[in-house]
Formats: sequence, structure tokens, C-alpha cells
Amino acid sequence: MIPRDSRTSHYRTAVLRSLRRRKAALAAIAVLPGLACSTYDDAETFRSATTVPAADSATSTSAADASETTTDAPSDTASATVPATVPTVDSQADATVATTEASTTTTSEAALPAFASGAELAVSFTFTPTDGGRRIENPFIAVWVEDTDGNLVRTISLWYEQHEDAPEWLAHLTQWTSATNLNIDATTSSATRIPGEYTVTWNGVGDDGSVVTDGEYVLFVEAARRGGAYDITSTPISVNGDGFSIDLTDSGELTAVSAELVA
Repeated sequence: MIPRDSRTSHYRTAVLRSLRRRKAALAAIAVLPGLACSTYDDAETFRSATTVPAADSATSTSAADASETTTDAPSDTASATVPATVPTVDSQADATVATTEASTTTTSEAALPAFASGAELAVSFTFTPTDGGRRIENPFIAVWVEDTDGNLVRTISLWYEQHEDAPEWLAHLTQWTSATNLNIDATTSSATRIPGEYTVTWNGVGDDGSVVTDGEYVLFVEAARRGGAYDITSTPISVNGDGFSIDLTDSGELTAVSAELVA
């Protein structure tokens, strides 16, 4: 049998524990009076809750992420496009400048006549008498250029005897006389030469003192001598930026006649 004092002691201990539990419960009710006094059951409490469902939160987050992704995309695309576009514009500009310079150079060269660029026409020939055994008179020789309409462009060289009856014998150069009306240019005329090989040159300056333009011309070489033969040969020539070398047909005592444009 348990002593009375012990039973009393256990009883008091149980009572004290019960009081402490009630105090704790009352304290909880004091903290949440609404919940303690609410007449709604648990089901209605959850139905009236305003908490955003987990699925909606996920959807909102995904939409935000997508918005950020969409916003970033154009920025990334633009930044990626700029480096690719800028060199293209620069390259086109460089190509345009190179094309313009090439076009300007070509146009300038094309517009500049061959003779203005330093070209020179060299005419070579050999005069060999065919009737030996007696005194040979030096030949009268004329070298000149006409345009395709038969107009005189320039007498390149004129050899004749420098005395009072020269016009009479110059008239034996019939083609040259017809082209010039016996107009003697002192800068291109000189005394006759003995038979041999010769070369005369033309810098492209016409009778009017200006450089001739590129185009089609006719070159003539004519020879006549007292008591001897009369000879003439000619050829069309094309003056442009390209050089050329052409042989003329021999005529009697005029042989090895050639023309060369040195561009």
C-alpha cells in the first residue's frame, strides 16, 4: 500500500501538470483569437484562401523568363548583326572608291591622244638610183600625212635644192604640191641628200601647232630627181594608244619604206 503522503504528492503533481497544459492552451488562443473564435470549418477556410496555386506561380515565372528571353533576343541579334554589317559597308565603300579610281584613270588615259603621251612616228626608207654610170642628181623627197579626207595634216620632211629654180623642180613632187600648194615650212625642209638609208620622225604636231587627235590618217613618201625616176608610196595608219610597225610597198628607187609608231 502506497503511503498517503505519496498519493497526495502524485495527485498534486498531476494537477499542476493539467493546469500548465490549460495555461499553454489559453496562451495559444490569446495569440490567435480569430482562429479560436472562428465558426468556419477547415474546408471553408481552405476554399477562401487567396494563396496563388503552385501551377500559376510556375506559369508566371515561366512567362517572366520568356519575356526576359524575348527581350534579350533582339538585343543579342542586333549586337551580332552590327559587326557583320559594318565590314560589308566598308568593303562596298572601298570597292566603290577602287572602281571610281580605275574609271578615272582609264578615262584620263583614253582621253589623252597618243602623241600627247609622248608617242612618235618614225618613217624609214632607202633611196637607191637605178641608172648608174653617170652623174646622179640628189632626189627631192617629201614625207607627209593627210587625213582620210585628203587634207594636209603635216609635212614631216621636205628635201629639195636650195636655189632660185627650186619651185620648178619641187613641182615634180606632184602629190605633195597638190596637198600643200607649194607651201614650204622652213622647220621641216632642208637640202637634198645623197642616195642612202634615212629615217625622219614626227612628234604628232599638226600644221596648226596642236597635237593631232587619235584616228585614221594616210602616210605618203614621194621622190623625184632631175633626169631620173619619179616614185611614190603610201599607206593608211591608225593612231591610238597602241604602237605599230608597218611596211610600205616599194616604188622604183624608193625601197625598204616602213613606218613605226613608238607609243
